[in-house]
Amino acid sequence: VWQMMVQLLLSHVFEKRKCVKEIVMLVMHQMLIMGICMAFGYYCYVKKVFGDQSIREFASLTMKYTIPLSISLSFKEQFQFTRSIEWGQVFALTSLGFGLIILLITLVIPSRSRHYQQKRMCALIPNNAIFGLVIAQSLFGGEGVFLMSAHIVVSNILLWTYGIGILSEKTSLKSILLNPAV
Repeated sequence: VWQMMVQLLLSHVFEKRKCVKEIVMLVMHQMLIMGICMAFGYYCYVKKVFGDQSIREFASLTMKYTIPLSISLSFKEQFQFTRSIEWGQVFALTSLGFGLIILLITLVIPSRSRHYQQKRMCALIPNNAIFGLVIAQSLFGGEGVFLMSAHIVVSNILLWTYGIGILSEKTSLKSILLNPAV
């Protein structure tokens, strides 16, 4: 999420002439709202307001409908070639960033350490679909969500290729090519 936010901030702060203080306050406000929602969710969990089945249904609703709908609404504007170039640039920079992160975590979390596969996955895959979209929407509207979708695509491809590869004992090229992200 932070990679995408930094990139969006750098590209739009100068272009839109938004005050940095205003952007920081907006991000803090959204993080406060998300924190309140998480605290409420935790309270409901502790008090057993929702059962395990309800929690799975909420998660399914979010992943299957809310996030895809948010992304698809950002594509409603008339096609402009410059937007597709920007999307491709975000895709390329995000891919490069993830490549550098993979190199870094390979050095920092050696394969001889206990549970290194899980540690590497936790260090690599961000929660950009839920938190990132909210912040991108609040800061930059539909354009931010549109550009954030490139980051989500890259992280999903990584999750279903590199992630499956390091978490599985046996990975084949066929299983990588037949995964949902590709």
